Amino acid sequence: MGNSTNVDCPELVGHSQQMEVVQQLIQKAAQSRATVLITGESGTGKTIVSNLIHHQSPFFQGPFVVVNCGAIPFNLIESELFGYEKGAFTGALTQKKGKFEQANHGTILLDEIGELSLDAQVKLLRVLQYKEIVRIGGSERISLDVRVIAATNRNLLESIEKATFRIDLFYRIALFLIDLPNLENRKEDIIPLARHFLDKYTKLENRSSLTLSKDAEQFLYNHSWPGNIRQLENCMYRSALMNTDKKILSQNDIMLIDHKNNNSGIQQKLKDGEIVSLQELEAMMIQQALQKTGGNLVEAAKLLQIARSTLYRKIQKHNLASLTTIRST
Repeated sequence: MGNSTNVDCPELVGHSQQMEVVQQLIQKAAQSRATVLITGESGTGKTIVSNLIHHQSPFFQGPFVVVNCGAIPFNLIESELFGYEKGAFTGALTQKKGKFEQANHGTILLDEIGELSLDAQVKLLRVLQYKEIVRIGGSERISLDVRVIAATNRNLLESIEKATFRIDLFYRIALFLIDLPNLENRKEDIIPLARHFLDKYTKLENRSSLTLSKDAEQFLYNHSWPGNIRQLENCMYRSALMNTDKKILSQNDIMLIDHKNNNSGIQQKLKDGEIVSLQELEAMMIQQALQKTGGNLVEAAKLLQIARSTLYRKIQKHNLASLTTIRST
């Protein structure tokens, strides 16, 4: 069994009853070999929870492989997950191990599993059922001893009702279900988290420590944090970077970007029936996507259904760089 003391995960430590339940579920899930489904809004820490389960599980000495199901093109799903043999198709110049084989004797995280096509879901279901894969173009059956964790910000029960997600796959992956609360529903954890992130990033930048004033704490507590932990972390990092000459951060020092205010003028024009330019609409859509994802470029690009490179160019074009997170992946 893995040693939990080796895993520093203060992002999941909180005083709220919801997080106490989550901590208990993590410990129970880690002690089993069962598949785990982690649900929650963007930025609530699904990948962090997955990593923690892996490091506390019987698979902790094996690899931890993350697969972003929403980022793999439809025609490449099978080769990415299961691999292929040399000569299996045009361009297959060498043998390639798929993600499942790479994760053997460890843990595989199927992030954004709700984005998989029905065809890919069928293939995944067979792997979970028989615990073996066959590379494309091959005949050898490769046995798997791998822990499977799935994560999604979608409501899979609604997807099942819409016939976009298989009910048999749902019950296969949801042997253990962990639902992560958003920050709005665990407000008592906001200030401890904010203090942790300030301490983390002042140490990272090798500068003197920072504390929060009472008005700053009240301001942080009252904010809704639509981007959840990721947005709060980014806000604290930005606040530390922009106030290098201070020891105490007041409310005015908190570098929070209010995306809603930036769009208020355009929204009023639309409400009044006025014509707005395509440039204004594009900027508004980008700002809303950044707000929903806590400023994460990868996830915002998916919401907008454009390439990340395209989104980056448009952010520069509309002078929206300050709305993005420090880390874009």
